[in-house]
Amino acid sequence: MVAFLLIFLHRVLTTALSARGGRLVLLAGLVLAIAAVHGWFWLRVAGGARDGHAVLAVVALTVLVALYVATLSPETYVFYYPAIVAGAAFRWDRSLVLVAAVTATAYGIALLRGDGVTGATDTAIVMVLLGASAIAVRRHVATTKKLEAARDEIHRLAARDERLRVARDLHDELGQTLSLIVLKSELAALEVPGPGRDRIEEVTLAARQALQSLRDLVSSFRHPTLVEELDSARSLLEASGIECLVQCQAVTVSPPVEAALAWAVREAATNVLRHSGGRRCRFSVEKRSDTVHLEVTDDGRGQAQSEPGSGLRGLEERVSFLGGRLAAGRMAGGSFRVRVEIPCA
Repeated sequence: MVAFLLIFLHRVLTTALSARGGRLVLLAGLVLAIAAVHGWFWLRVAGGARDGHAVLAVVALTVLVALYVATLSPETYVFYYPAIVAGAAFRWDRSLVLVAAVTATAYGIALLRGDGVTGATDTAIVMVLLGASAIAVRRHVATTKKLEAARDEIHRLAARDERLRVARDLHDELGQTLSLIVLKSELAALEVPGPGRDRIEEVTLAARQALQSLRDLVSSFRHPTLVEELDSARSLLEASGIECLVQCQAVTVSPPVEAALAWAVREAATNVLRHSGGRRCRFSVEKRSDTVHLEVTDDGRGQAQSEPGSGLRGLEERVSFLGGRLAAGRMAGGSFRVRVEIPCA
């Protein structure tokens, strides 16, 4: 998109050859400003989260092009640049308004320059088509990103399901065998006298230790971790078109606390996806003194019901059991927030 400026710069050379004095200075200033704003939008602003910068780019580029056409050159094709920028600046509904505004500006400038209704209409038609094409390209790029995020999430969920299957098989098959060995060894120890009993007790102890190690391994497979759930929540929300920001400090907590935080992240992400209707979500994890704090906020409307659902009630019980607190509700600005505080130990 930045390379398209070459068309404009090439045409400017014709105007620059006939310009003198103050006109040449004005031409150089406007051309540099138009190129700078156009390049800034495509290299820094396009696809970002700051709508204010996108509005500034569209307005500034439209004003600069209007000054260029009104004072230096009658070629209204330069308005094609702000039309494309307006189409790619926002989501399709807001971009349509911007494209219409830029087109109306170009139509008025063309009439003032004496192009007539026919010439002004030709320019307006091309601008509308270019703006609509930019809107379509932006939607296509956004859809592609969502599909990529959804594909990554599917791979991650498949890997997690495979780990759970392995954990279940280990628990059902190997766990049962080790339990049988422990039981048989205990019975044999009762029947064997003397030194042989010590050997059998050693076998029993080794089998118990192996069984405990197996249970710990299966438990680590089945219990979610905080980092995994944060990555999963980000992938899920971004695949659904919700911008997600994760700010997580490196905190060391006990396994039950980490599991509770992971369940809180999962429940909060599910609520954002189902009930918020927002476009942005933020996850924040930090440690203050001996307490770890998790906060999830979104810019949506929150849940419709006044009472918390079964998911939040279950999460509150899990957090309370560990001596923590959970608070969920609408904030002053209209967004929804879930806050969890749990002692680290």
